[in-house]
Amino acid sequence: MKISLSKAEIQQGAFVGVQRHLYAIKKKLPEEDGYRNAWQNRIEGALAEMAFAGMMNLYWAGKADQLTKGDVGGWEIRMTSHAEGSLLLHRRDLDDAPYVLMTGGGGAYQVRGWIMGRDGKQEKYWGDRANQNRPAYWVPQSALNPIESHIDYITAHQGVTT
Repeated sequence: MKISLSKAEIQQGAFVGVQRHLYAIKKKLPEEDGYRNAWQNRIEGALAEMAFAGMMNLYWAGKADQLTKGDVGGWEIRMTSHAEGSLLLHRRDLDDAPYVLMTGGGGAYQVRGWIMGRDGKQEKYWGDRANQNRPAYWVPQSALNPIESHIDYITAHQGVTT
């Protein structure tokens, strides 16, 4: 499923990403191991959250000064610019939350699927595939559920015909 943000949405989402980056600098938060471009990652992450919220008919708070769980409602959004990329989970991630993988960038995203945290944390997915001192669970897209299978998607689109 493809989602494109408007220019105004890109501007708003990018602003939130910049605010998140400034918040991290102000609080002297350590960078995640292995992330090479925190600035770009925070902006693209915010844009992906906004795109997902719009698709799910959910409010996007665009939190810039909080590090709380639940990027969009109860959903955790993971984003990569690699079309064939994996959904990354860490041991500290919530077991009882749904994680969705978005790919793309610059305001154009594709939903690749979702998985519950506990289901993605399988040892067969564990490793440091990017060789960046960033071990994680690299859940392949083939292991993800279609977004259309989640009750939140079904509820958000009741009565909508294509």
